[in-house]
Amino acid sequence: GVVAAVFWYGFWCFVSWSAGAFAASATAGMLRYGLPLGLLGICFYWQAMPVLSASMGSSLDLRKLLVYPAPHQKLFLVELMLRFTTGIEMQMVLAGAVAGLLRNPVSGGLAALPSLLGAIPVFVLFNLLLASGTRSLLERLLARRKVRELVALLLAMVWVVPRFLMMSGVRPTWLRGAGEAEGTFGWPWSAAARAALPLGQTAGATALSWLSLGAWVLLAGWFGRAQFERNLRYDTLAAQATPMKPV
Repeated sequence: GVVAAVFWYGFWCFVSWSAGAFAASATAGMLRYGLPLGLLGICFYWQAMPVLSASMGSSLDLRKLLVYPAPHQKLFLVELMLRFTTGIEMQMVLAGAVAGLLRNPVSGGLAALPSLLGAIPVFVLFNLLLASGTRSLLERLLARRKVRELVALLLAMVWVVPRFLMMSGVRPTWLRGAGEAEGTFGWPWSAAARAALPLGQTAGATALSWLSLGAWVLLAGWFGRAQFERNLRYDTLAAQATPMKPV
């Protein structure tokens, strides 16, 4: 286990160093395109990797704690802390990227520190809230016998189809339009990128980016808390039981 951890986190240390090296030497145009794309990849990994690896991330059976007079709000904070540990690799990559941006004169150098320290933690909070809701929802879906196989098939397709397209050389034309659309401030990763580095933006555009990012955080907070509460009331054993048929 120690050897595996050394190789695993050593790989992510290299990825973090690469992100920092790119951020330190990138031009303004490269940052406008690359930063939202990088945050999109971080968001996808944070949400999907625990599911695709079949580990579902670190967890506690919080339903067993309901016998104690602990407020649900405190239990939800525990859940968010567990989601924080699940995405530790992405936090390493974010730290490397921020360190690189602070060395890049195009991004403003140390003058960009306040905006980075404002937008990046908010983006991390968005991922924590969304990961909590996603995990709770998938946990209930996987507990149902008839739904489990369908969810497993869909997750396998999500994992296999992109690799199949890359190996076959197929380049769908709609991906070009999707790549351009992901740069708009309406997406959480794009809003976080524009709020963190307002390169050549007007004050109004930066304010819209912050407004969009705040709205996404509120939506993820509602989703995560609602799914968490449903999980606390959900009876997994009853969902997995085979219904009795009349003789």
